[in-house]
Amino acid sequence: MTVAARARWEPLLVLVAALVVFVPGLGWSGLSSTEGHRAIPGWEMLRAARGAGAGGGVEGVEGWWLVPTMFGQAYLRKPPGMPWAIAGMSGVLGETEFAARLVSAMSTGLLALGAMVMARRWFGGRNGLVAGLGVVLMPLLWGPGRSAEIEALNNVWSAMGAWLVIDVAMRPGGRWRPWAAGGAVLLAGLAKGPAGMPVVLAAAAAGCVAARSWRVGARLWPAAVVPMVGLGLMAWMTARALGGREPVTQEMSEFFWTGRALTPGSVAGVVLMPMLALLSGMPGAMAVLTPWIAEARERRMCGVVAGASVMSLASLAVMGVTNPRYGMPSVVVLVVLIGPLLYGVVGRVVDGWMRWWRVGAHAAMGALAAVVIPMQERDREKRSGRAAGEALAGLVGSGAVVRADHLVEARPDVLWYAKQRAEREGRGLEVRWTPGLGKKGELGVGEYGCVRTDTAEAAEMKQRMEVEVVGTGSIRQYRYEVVRRAR
Repeated sequence: MTVAARARWEPLLVLVAALVVFVPGLGWSGLSSTEGHRAIPGWEMLRAARGAGAGGGVEGVEGWWLVPTMFGQAYLRKPPGMPWAIAGMSGVLGETEFAARLVSAMSTGLLALGAMVMARRWFGGRNGLVAGLGVVLMPLLWGPGRSAEIEALNNVWSAMGAWLVIDVAMRPGGRWRPWAAGGAVLLAGLAKGPAGMPVVLAAAAAGCVAARSWRVGARLWPAAVVPMVGLGLMAWMTARALGGREPVTQEMSEFFWTGRALTPGSVAGVVLMPMLALLSGMPGAMAVLTPWIAEARERRMCGVVAGASVMSLASLAVMGVTNPRYGMPSVVVLVVLIGPLLYGVVGRVVDGWMRWWRVGAHAAMGALAAVVIPMQERDREKRSGRAAGEALAGLVGSGAVVRADHLVEARPDVLWYAKQRAEREGRGLEVRWTPGLGKKGELGVGEYGCVRTDTAEAAEMKQRMEVEVVGTGSIRQYRYEVVRRAR
């Protein structure tokens, strides 16, 4: 088969594989885990766009597209990239779990195409298909790629930013590439803030070391300036849109040494994090060994990519990060090395069998996906807040106002499904996120409160006002009471 023919059909094959792995059954289960924290702000943004028009606002917040909200409360724990994407997708497909999760499925498909292009550019045409299918068939990515979480969107732009930075550092020429790298880093910042920056910075450092000159960094200035200017402008516009209103935010320090007590357990978690991140990415993460196995002409580029992965994981450990999930972009960048790894190992043994061995490996991973993904979906349905939310809706009257705080923090999907059931039945239900509900006792006469009993929230509210318990509920480890203030 000619090179031109391969270039035409291989991307199509990767896209079909991504479609088969990531799209079927996306809307089968209700939202679970932290999916509600991503989907609900996007759906509220879409409703604000439809109801407010170009100059409207949401609950007094001007600039609905700048300030994500959740049940009327300004919610800035994460940048607006994922709410934007979910709002756009839901504007076409409706406010459904399928639409919210399709963002991640498409992001992972784009990641596979990006890996294919970069692997083919660096290591030759035979490596492109291996890298693209390596993304699709990487077990680490099946969960994020089929959920409304933020990881898949962050993965694609963090990895693209790192790959483009390496490309600029190692292959001089081409004025557009530094700007493309800057655009990718900006999109990663809009998806998950600075979470993807370690791998991009490590890619720049690895490129400079490989080139044996820090002057390489001068070619990368657009990759730094574009995200700095873009994110700075976003921060300024968001502050103006808030107009002094206090949003819900998250301190970055809680992810690092400064956010936890120094104990043997926390130290062990930090030390083990890089290893656990690589183990979670198996078998694709074995590509970190490629510099010692690849053919001689490929080793330099393989060393830069593997070095960027290792350095970024090490930097996360130095900062005190314990959750291996934050090392996901550092592991994902390794997929471009899967081809050189396979050809370096198997090709030396029996080169003529390489094609069949590769087909067999992909078929085995595809069979594993066919088993694992349905199991993940069944587990997600068990963890969904849909049943709990519909039961909650049955406890309150028509046109009720339900206030909540800690339950929104933990499982906002419960309240969203309660609201959906009430809307379907034509009786309406308004949910308001009221921070400090238990301590402040902000519950009007006739309003309902949804307060957690596995914390002090319910007891604190009962101390401040007279309420009656109209029902109880639970979702996973969280337990709550629905109370009503009669007078």
